[in-house]
Amino acid sequence: DKGTWGRNNGRFGNKHAVLLEIPGAPLQSIGQLQHASLNPSPYYPALSIGQSFRSPYLQGANQVVDSFADNRYESGQGFVFYDQNYLLNEALWDGYFFSTIAPKPDDASYVATSPFAVQDPFTTDLPAVVDALIAGDSALANSRMSLLPSDEDTAVVRNELLDPMTSAKHLGVKGAFNINSTSVRAWQVFLAGYRDLAIQYFDATSTSLNSDNNLPGPAFLRHSMPAGGSGASGSGLDEDETWRGFMRLTDDELRGFAEAIVAQNKARAAARGTNGAPRPAMGLREFINRMPGEVGFDQSGTLQAAIEASGLNAVRATTSSEFATATYNSNASDYRDTDFSLNAASVAPLSLNQGDVLQAVGAAISARSDTFRIRAYGEANDGFGQTSRSWCEAVVQRSSELIDPTRSERRFKLVSFRWLSPDEV
Repeated sequence: DKGTWGRNNGRFGNKHAVLLEIPGAPLQSIGQLQHASLNPSPYYPALSIGQSFRSPYLQGANQVVDSFADNRYESGQGFVFYDQNYLLNEALWDGYFFSTIAPKPDDASYVATSPFAVQDPFTTDLPAVVDALIAGDSALANSRMSLLPSDEDTAVVRNELLDPMTSAKHLGVKGAFNINSTSVRAWQVFLAGYRDLAIQYFDATSTSLNSDNNLPGPAFLRHSMPAGGSGASGSGLDEDETWRGFMRLTDDELRGFAEAIVAQNKARAAARGTNGAPRPAMGLREFINRMPGEVGFDQSGTLQAAIEASGLNAVRATTSSEFATATYNSNASDYRDTDFSLNAASVAPLSLNQGDVLQAVGAAISARSDTFRIRAYGEANDGFGQTSRSWCEAVVQRSSELIDPTRSERRFKLVSFRWLSPDEV
């Protein structure tokens, strides 16, 4: 007979619980790396990149590194513990991205019947993808990733696109969403981009491939191929769909989530600021990570805090699924933070957590806007009481081109310019 997992690993557990996945296609977002098992130690979380839950092995919420004078299992052996979630987010977000210049599913890299027959994607498949992008024949897997105009020779652009160290120079994200937005409507529309999608899933019980289009709300998937259909946020912790399905949000839930994100953005900006002036998140890492040392913001990142505030997982987050170091008596000495608590229901596939949201939108967000509309006004008096007034508007965009190779400033390019009529001001 099968073993059980999920809410219980005994007779009350679930026979089909899917928590992690191995990617079946090239990644498009750093958020998809949440499934990467980067540390074999049982002291570190399985879901890490993009997550912001703090660790019970740190002495307090204001720390990201802690040390033990003695290892519980080996006396006299010291042990240094890191907040893996925090440090991985700090290292990866803002510094790396997926261009999605990668072999396509029908390329030889995937369809070869023998591993020895697989062609080298760097000499066959990738050049074909780049050539099609330059010619405008097809888009990249991330359709928002666009080729930027360039005055350089096509051969130079092609070679630089194939080079992972220079490809970013020629790529831009079309319509990237600014995570510092304080518009509830903007967040609502952005997150609704996954609305009404029919999701294919593999039914773990009947072993058949099915399509889920039961609910109209946006779907946030933990897995690219779920093992069950969608469930409402009211599904309990003991239901099978909780451990193998995925969540769709209703319109009311989506709005509540958007409102909670805006509230978190405003509150955290105020906490970062000085002299009463709020400061937005300067990078994705600041938005994603918790804020050590800032009481009220040191438990989780912006999105996770908004999820908890909006109560999306409240039905499953019961006292029976609560983990608290204070009540975990048998191994209490392992945990430096005796006040730590976390609800295990937060990581059930049907529950929404920050990593799931970033897996969906991580390739389409930015901490700043690179396109600006500038308006100017001028007037002249001829000395005889006649005044002329003019208004103009320019749209400028920050490019990847350096003004001076020895400095980090980027050149702004003029996208458009026009004169305005008084009615437009």
